[in-house]
Amino acid sequence: MTTAVAFDPGLRRLGVAVGSFSGARRKLDYTTTIETKIGDGSDLERMDLIVDQVLDVIQRFNPEVFGVEDYVWQSKERSANREFYRVSRVAHVIEGIARREAWSMRPRATRVFALPKNTINLALGLSGKVPKKRVMEAVARYFGAPFHMIQDEHQGDAAAMLWATMSRASHASQIQKLIGRSSSR
Repeated sequence: MTTAVAFDPGLRRLGVAVGSFSGARRKLDYTTTIETKIGDGSDLERMDLIVDQVLDVIQRFNPEVFGVEDYVWQSKERSANREFYRVSRVAHVIEGIARREAWSMRPRATRVFALPKNTINLALGLSGKVPKKRVMEAVARYFGAPFHMIQDEHQGDAAAMLWATMSRASHASQIQKLIGRSSSR
């Protein structure tokens, strides 16, 4: 089985989901939410707290596949602009950590996927603006996981990201096998 980790980025709350997969078989093994508060320091100090905990998860589970939600501009409101900037910084730092860790794990097969929200929802068969509760229910159903395993919307979003990451990784390895077969002819 291949181990994968996925992150739903945020400066206040960052969702984490870890699972394992082989072909179409997928299992949700672990979810958590990493939280920071304004009282924990500046954005940079809070980012340090997040990075430490993300590295702990990576070292604990030693994943071969990483998924991070890629942030795309969605609003023109000034307050949304500031929040978007903060969250996108977290997303890019987490993606950088994933790429560095993937590189250090070579030659073991590692992949990093940065997927936009619409790709994540489509992997679950959802479209448009979807209530968080529906995402959590879909994830629990798809993984066959107990609903209590996903305790908040950030874990639900991370688990949805994990499902999409596993789907993308499975397709990528199938394509790689096909290319390998055709080049050996």
